[in-house]
Amino acid sequence: MMQDFQAAINDYGQALALKPDGLVYVHRGNAYAALRNYQAAVDDYTQALSLNPADTLAYVNRGNAYAAMLDYQAAIDSYTQALALNPKDNLAYMHRGNTYVALRNYQAAIDDYTRALVVNPSDAWAYVNRGNAYAAAQDYRAALEDYTQALVHDPDNGLAFMHRGNTYSALQDYQAAIEDYTQALTFDPADPLALVSRGHTYAAALDYEAAINDYTQAIAVSPTDASVYVSRGNAYGALLDYESAINDYTRAIDINPEYALAYSNRGAAYKEQWYLGQPTREQAIADFERVLALISDPDWRQMVENDLQELNVTNRRFVGE
Repeated sequence: MMQDFQAAINDYGQALALKPDGLVYVHRGNAYAALRNYQAAVDDYTQALSLNPADTLAYVNRGNAYAAMLDYQAAIDSYTQALALNPKDNLAYMHRGNTYVALRNYQAAIDDYTRALVVNPSDAWAYVNRGNAYAAAQDYRAALEDYTQALVHDPDNGLAFMHRGNTYSALQDYQAAIEDYTQALTFDPADPLALVSRGHTYAAALDYEAAINDYTQAIAVSPTDASVYVSRGNAYGALLDYESAINDYTRAIDINPEYALAYSNRGAAYKEQWYLGQPTREQAIADFERVLALISDPDWRQMVENDLQELNVTNRRFVGE
């Protein structure tokens, strides 16, 4: 595929050598963007605009390239120029809204998605994006309304189910969240994000067996995602199955030897085993000391230091060594 884009760039270059043409510059810019050479893409879109200053697509595409380079203000300027030429450019409103979200200017994003919906009231993705902006601003009720509207216009929008599930979960309506994640999984039964999200929600609802089942399915799809092992370990720990929890935390550490949370949780599991009379005090101490070498957060460090202090009390009633 990359070779195809490079071949296209070569062909466009030959055509431009014969005759400069704005549309050809746009097409070559698109090929550069596909290869993630965003600066070259910006240069070509700018050349296109020098030949055709009214080309709104060139402004939008240049905005996308700027956004990919994290130059958000330049992206917003390009989208705004497109909208000055065509105030009904739904795509420009959408992309500018996305850029405002990246800047955490959620109200400006909501305003742009609303303008996009004025242009096209049945645009399901505008509802989804506006819902995301509302959710990021913690206006969860407004977010729910938008995701529901998205599903009215596109009942097969699995992402709308996912985001609505996330919002129900934030509102602690766990059953509704589980139902939405389950709907999302009907479109892609092996979606690890949906499986993990449903697993988290089962865990929040204290249904740890169901959570473990979902995490296990997610691991089968993404066996190198250390965070899922930690989540499954947490669920095992909640069931007091510390050995299984430790095995999962160890797998997470094998994948990511710098994973402080995995060390912290494994240390806590070893500490619980020590309370139960098992000779795991030294393992717990080693894990907590490793955490302190990896983290800087003062609150977290204080909690770990408290754990170490408990472990270093020699007259602990439940010491098993």
